[in-house]
Amino acid sequence: MNSNLIAETVFWATLASIVLAIYQSAILPSIRLQIRCEIFQLRDRLRQLVISGKVSESDKAFILLHDQLNFLACNLFRYDLLRVTQSINNMTRDQTTRVEVCVKIMEEADEDIRAIYRESVGAMMRTIVFNSLFFFAFVSVGFAIVLLCQVGLLHVRQAYKRRIEQESRVALALPEVAAVAV
Repeated sequence: MNSNLIAETVFWATLASIVLAIYQSAILPSIRLQIRCEIFQLRDRLRQLVISGKVSESDKAFILLHDQLNFLACNLFRYDLLRVTQSINNMTRDQTTRVEVCVKIMEEADEDIRAIYRESVGAMMRTIVFNSLFFFAFVSVGFAIVLLCQVGLLHVRQAYKRRIEQESRVALALPEVAAVAV
């Protein structure tokens, strides 16, 4: 490796680290706070359904969604793509059954509760995306580098093929020149 390439790599790695630090320490907490406020608003709307008498406080869907909104609001920093993927892959049969039961409870719930549930899923998905944003960025950069390498290799291969074709034409047209050049 030449020294310019090493210096450029160090520069870009340092710049990426600084951007990551700013995102993780300044921007992401603000985004999480905004999502947490949305979750609290959803929880307040859910509680308002009980206060207005539309839903019973002992309703399974109410209890389930209320507990999940509280958990989500307190644990936003834990929701990222890696943890969600690991959780899904490591689920036991009992956990899978519990998830299916919870989904069924939410499907059979009052329409207002289902609407709040759908909004909470949207909030959770935004949390996963923002917490995993740099993962997406690094994957995208990696994909772009691989794509550029493949395109670059394709161009090199095509240039090499053209060179061989030119030399083959010379060898066919003037075999004595080709024999002397070797």
